[in-house]
Amino acid sequence: MTDFAVMHPACKSRQAVASSTGLAAAKVGEKAKTSKYSDLAKMESRLFVPFVVETMGGIGPCAKRVIKAVAREAYANRVVAAVSDFQLYAYNRLSVAIVNGLGEAFRVALQYVNGILVPRRW
Repeated sequence: MTDFAVMHPACKSRQAVASSTGLAAAKVGEKAKTSKYSDLAKMESRLFVPFVVETMGGIGPCAKRVIKAVAREAYANRVVAAVSDFQLYAYNRLSVAIVNGLGEAFRVALQYVNGILVPRRW
């Protein structure tokens, strides 16, 4: 069982810690996700692994372990020639996904600011 999050290390609530500690935002996100879902995972007899990345490119420790485990399986099943091939590909694709997501978020925010897109009312 997993849940994904993208954390922004430069936001005001994390700025001080993130400026002096590597992956501080990702670690905060992992802790929050684990706290939220650990009871549910235990109830369902499952392992919970948070998959957290940072907008500045950092990849949380748990997410790195997931990528490494999948890379080992891909290698063991002869999907890739080396574990590092899969890891490099996964990190590159993840980086592109983060950049694309941020670009889309900024595009939508600019539309709101310029009055082009009206916020939904639930």
